[in-house]
Amino acid sequence: MTAQHTTELTTGHALYVAWGFPPAKSGGVFRMMETANALVELGWRVTVLACDIDDLRRYAGVDMTTLQGVNPAVEVVRVPFELGAAETDLHRWDELRAIDPAAWRKQFHARIAAAFPNSTYGLWERPLWEAAEAIHAKHPIDVTLASGGPFVTYSVGRRLQRLHGVPYILDYRDSWSLQQFTDERIFDRGSAVTRVEADLVAHASEVWFVNDAMRVWHEDVYPAITGRTRVVTNGYDREVLKGLSAPKRVDQIRFVFLGTCTPSVPLRECLDGYVAARESDPAMCDSVLEFHGYLGFYPTPDRHLAAEISRASGSGVSYHGPVPKADVGAVYEQADALVLTFGGSKYITSGKVFEYMATGRPIVSVHAPENAVRDVLAGYPLWFAAASLEPEDVADAFARAAAAVRSGAASDSAMVERALFHAHRYERRGVLKDALTELPALVHSARAFERLLPSAPAERPAINVYEMPVPSTRTVRMADTLRAAGVELRSVHNADEDIVRGLGFVSTPFRNRRFALYSKINAAAKTLALAEPGTADGRMRDVHRAMLEIPVPATRPIWNDTNILSQDWYDAARLMVEKPTPILWAADLDALPPVIWAKHALPGTRVIFDAHELFSLVDYLDPTQVEEWEEIARTFIPEVDLVITVGDGIAEELRRRYGAKRIEVIESLAVPTRFPGEDVRSNVGLAADVPLAIHIGNVSPNRNPLLAVELLVSMPELHFAFVGTVRGNLHDLLDEAAVEQGVRDRLHFTGNVGRGQLQHFLTTADVATILYSPDTSENLRLAMPNKLFDALSAGLPGVATAGTAAAEYLEREGLGKAFVNGDAGSLAGAIRAVLSDERIRENAASSAESAVWAATEPRLLELVAAEYAAAQVPPLRAARGPRLASPVVTAGTKAARRKPRYSWRKQPRQRAKAALVWRLRKLLLRLEGK
Repeated sequence: MTAQHTTELTTGHALYVAWGFPPAKSGGVFRMMETANALVELGWRVTVLACDIDDLRRYAGVDMTTLQGVNPAVEVVRVPFELGAAETDLHRWDELRAIDPAAWRKQFHARIAAAFPNSTYGLWERPLWEAAEAIHAKHPIDVTLASGGPFVTYSVGRRLQRLHGVPYILDYRDSWSLQQFTDERIFDRGSAVTRVEADLVAHASEVWFVNDAMRVWHEDVYPAITGRTRVVTNGYDREVLKGLSAPKRVDQIRFVFLGTCTPSVPLRECLDGYVAARESDPAMCDSVLEFHGYLGFYPTPDRHLAAEISRASGSGVSYHGPVPKADVGAVYEQADALVLTFGGSKYITSGKVFEYMATGRPIVSVHAPENAVRDVLAGYPLWFAAASLEPEDVADAFARAAAAVRSGAASDSAMVERALFHAHRYERRGVLKDALTELPALVHSARAFERLLPSAPAERPAINVYEMPVPSTRTVRMADTLRAAGVELRSVHNADEDIVRGLGFVSTPFRNRRFALYSKINAAAKTLALAEPGTADGRMRDVHRAMLEIPVPATRPIWNDTNILSQDWYDAARLMVEKPTPILWAADLDALPPVIWAKHALPGTRVIFDAHELFSLVDYLDPTQVEEWEEIARTFIPEVDLVITVGDGIAEELRRRYGAKRIEVIESLAVPTRFPGEDVRSNVGLAADVPLAIHIGNVSPNRNPLLAVELLVSMPELHFAFVGTVRGNLHDLLDEAAVEQGVRDRLHFTGNVGRGQLQHFLTTADVATILYSPDTSENLRLAMPNKLFDALSAGLPGVATAGTAAAEYLEREGLGKAFVNGDAGSLAGAIRAVLSDERIRENAASSAESAVWAATEPRLLELVAAEYAAAQVPPLRAARGPRLASPVVTAGTKAARRKPRYSWRKQPRQRAKAALVWRLRKLLLRLEGK
């Protein structure tokens, strides 16, 4: 296939959605301004969607001087914002509010409840969408960036992606779901906010955070974003400090606080400490402390904060009001030392700290010890931190800063140069340019799938994916690749919608119901017998016929069938027919029957079957069920257009046993670590020269874990670590066996490690082990397990049981050794051979790059794009009469909560009506036949 689109990396049209863009007087205004400026300097055409200036003035206040810093090339589109209950201008009230305030309030709250879940800001969603669509129609948008909060800005990116395939980036200046000051969730799981946020972050091309603690928290809550996050710190603006003179040695010291002082700031503790220092330290007796900026979030000063400052006015403390952006440099010019005080936790990084450091002046920091600002200030030579918020510790920090100023140490040219060098890395435009440099590549990759098609599709490519109960790690990994290339992945499921959305899928749920399945299918097929081909009813008739003509054991005429799995298949097939896509994707054999049924109702649709394993031969399957699954495999696999599987051994068995026509191998390669954290050696507390073997993945009895204890007996110099969850009572069994053999001090358990951290975590081990026996099952013998590639991606050689596909691969590629099944002595010999073989260890290190998921992504895209291009799904024909089939009941909808349908015996009128519709339809078709 030849690409129909340019492959050149270029800039284009960027839409930036920022409610508080200049001249807003709000947090993050300079980050927003510099984001737009940096985009312009990098060659992008930039359009900003921002709040109307007059609405900003009445709601949050404005600083018109900030407009001077906006690059003239930035086009700003102002969108009116409805202030709602905060609107105090009576001329703007509607008639209902003026006449009946209670009725207006009820109506207003109902509108908010139905809107985007972001309080009053949610009402801005519709005007934002309309403005964005108008901009896109005039000048097509290539990428959307959105700054939150308010978080309604994020909805624009998701909408443009859903409708037009435009990638988007979310900038979390603050957190939506995390109370950053108390480290608590603001919204419960399952709430409207968490559902919407999960969908937004899961489909974003990148998600930015201002510090690493914020990134880690959100990756834990929304694991789908792992690998797509970026830390983009706040910074200082070079222009503000232009012409600032170097610090001077003075006797009367002027301490300055510049910024917004909010109720979360430990203001009383700061003032108490300052007053104590002024009274007890001679160097502080004639000093002053000035507060510049806003007191509270609004233009009117917070009376409680103002009272605290007034209380200390007799000790040289004064308040000087807000400072226009243009005058910030003058305030710093008069300062001898700066005071940084604010509340929060490890998630809070003050924006002012970067500007403070860029002045080269001493900084007195008064905040909780765990605050994230400490990571930024670490290494700044003129940092004087209060050890705690106790008055004596705060006083000590002020006194040390005063001593540095009076002695001249703070104005020493070498000291100032070191301070400025530390600050330079945080220059705001440079930080943002670094983050935005990869934007052309991101935009390019978002159209990668379209470029593989012979012609541009009429609408955004989409694939229905079915897996029970929810998409697995392998499916999610493939979905991430396809989504980043511009494909929408829809999960047909009967699970928790929040989980599915959190994995990055568009949720298409169905409701699990109980009924006699064969009777239900047979009755539906008869009801739809005369439906017109190609219509919605015609498709439903065809899918029911496929269920009867290509049966699974549970869809045969078995009296009182209660097979839950087959009931799910029934609904899943109907749902895929109701909402068709050119490709239907079945993840493993227990998802294949409904996909094939749906294919029969949707001629031209292509089916991809991802066989994670030899499902009918897995070791945990009840022996009484094997024959049923074998029959299902023989019946349905030959109907698949493309089979994808994890290794050559399983591929050959699928072809030989079940008649698979076309099979391609896509190995389950590892996810690379983007933000390195702890490693396994430091986790278990071992020195670098101590040999360490590991077992990766969940530990269950069929993985032969007790062999590790025997290994430690055979190798007294070795330590062994299980990296993963130990299931059931195995932990106790391993503990007891290790204690009995006297090796417990060399056996370690690290617990589960996140997929985004695993590659780096493993790097300090020496060798990876695969202990399971090939005799456990044919499936295990042929498997190419994830743990193999996890180890290789970390540059580790491996040892595996002889007779397994993993062992054959390791020896063939020169990446490890095989050992005799269940023989601890043989295992010890294999590990010693690997540790002493420089060539094997060099091969493993050099193969690390080819063992990560990125190595297989181009091939996956090519395979799926070829199937997509071959799909030819005819459009749905319009029926000339009422629907005969009842619609599929989708979970969470009103239909799902509706009472059961009427009883024909109790409601004869409903029965007569239905019978009449059927007879009229039948008569119409007969007349047309004549």
